[in-house]
Amino acid sequence: MINKECSLILSDLYEYDFAACAYNVLKNIGWDLSGVNKRNKIQRNIQIGLIQRDNPDIAQYLQYTIDNLIDLYLRENHIKDHEIILRQKDGVVLTKPLKFTNFTMKLEFRGIISKLIFSTDRRKWLKIHQSGDVVVKGLGKELYDASFYQLFRELNYANRSMLIQGVENIRRRILSSESISWFMLKDDDCFLVPILDAGLIKVRKSTIKSVDCNDVDKDYLWNTYVWPFAQAILVFCTSR
Repeated sequence: MINKECSLILSDLYEYDFAACAYNVLKNIGWDLSGVNKRNKIQRNIQIGLIQRDNPDIAQYLQYTIDNLIDLYLRENHIKDHEIILRQKDGVVLTKPLKFTNFTMKLEFRGIISKLIFSTDRRKWLKIHQSGDVVVKGLGKELYDASFYQLFRELNYANRSMLIQGVENIRRRILSSESISWFMLKDDDCFLVPILDAGLIKVRKSTIKSVDCNDVDKDYLWNTYVWPFAQAILVFCTSR
């Protein structure tokens, strides 16, 4: 759930979520988790996902329980609706910190988000964490190398004209890039690469180095993966 009333760009937010939430809920009800690797997050999520796929009632119970746990923390901390910026499956992003975080299951503080940028349709978001990590959600196929999102950390959000110029600089960096890794989308044992006048082409990992960056449709990356956030910044600047 995304707050539809808040600004497209927000600063200094507080992020919380449950660690290994679904695993711990299942453990608390005595579900057999002997085949689940708790230490490996990726494997654990896949294995828990398979349990939910094969047991729809359990899937419904898990989400119901997690929703109620989050509701409990919001209620006990007297969090108002406008203070909830983003509510995800097992966590929340808020405009103020929580005082109580250790009831039935501990709600972990994950850190401060320095900047949160919503796309204008509020279906995508980019989080710049105080730690320096940049996380993007709501887009399509996963990118092989999303390091270009670090460019959003370099923007001067305090100065409107410099912010607009910074967006243009990002566009130029994308369109002039010679880094083929930025334009590669993950696709099982291959990559998908946008090629001029040909669209997305499957390329085997063993032959990806043979792709000439001059043949890559760089506008695809800009339009699909960067523009939603660049557009939000421009709208934010012109509406101030």
